Amino acid sequence: MNIIVCLKQSPSDDLIKFDSNANIIRENIKLVNNVYDEYALENALILKDKYGFKVTAISMGPKEYEDVLRYAISKGADDAYLITDAELKGSDAFITAYVLSKFIEKITQKKDFAVFAGLKSQDGETAIVPSEISENLNIPAVLSATCVDFKDNNLIVKSELNSRMILKVSLPCCISFNISKLKKRVTSIKNKLKSKSATIPKISLKEIGISLNGFKDSPTKVINLKEIKPPGERSFKTLDLNNMREIEKIIYE
Repeated sequence: MNIIVCLKQSPSDDLIKFDSNANIIRENIKLVNNVYDEYALENALILKDKYGFKVTAISMGPKEYEDVLRYAISKGADDAYLITDAELKGSDAFITAYVLSKFIEKITQKKDFAVFAGLKSQDGETAIVPSEISENLNIPAVLSATCVDFKDNNLIVKSELNSRMILKVSLPCCISFNISKLKKRVTSIKNKLKSKSATIPKISLKEIGISLNGFKDSPTKVINLKEIKPPGERSFKTLDLNNMREIEKIIYE
């Protein structure tokens, strides 16, 4: 089985800026790995270690996103692809999911595969890309997973979306992962060296067989941006919890 892990980078929280079209500026600024994607990657690598599955990392974005793909290889991913094209600038979550879906179709050839992704991104936080990928590929999806295993050609997924559930999901499928207590592995020297020398193929829309424009074809349109400033410093006081009157203040106020 081939596990396709969708990865992205986001601007550091204190560096998020927007262009005149209200799109986040991603080029030539400090980018950080999306924390939710880290758990999707780690779960994929755990299955690789246990069952010998292949792990393929993919990302869609500017050339700077190559860094997160090299990071995936340094952790143990087998190969990686970067979908990058000038026409993709301004793409919303729907276009992103559509392009990723078409590329996944191309590299899997409808053989047994699973798509792993973070539950949401730190910048957009729409949390709809994994669901849209499953819809586009017509495969089942499980959201907000915390861990996963494999048995009898099914994935056994623990999800905490609304309640704690353990689900058996047939292949192919799409799983999104939430932050969990799962301990992420330490990068080995061997994989670190491999990541530095690895060739990351740059995939254009033409190579996938798609013709679109991120700005024009994205159904999501930002009408206005408004800066919301946090309230001023809050006042506080220390209460003596050995004093019943002080405790009453907590209960009744």
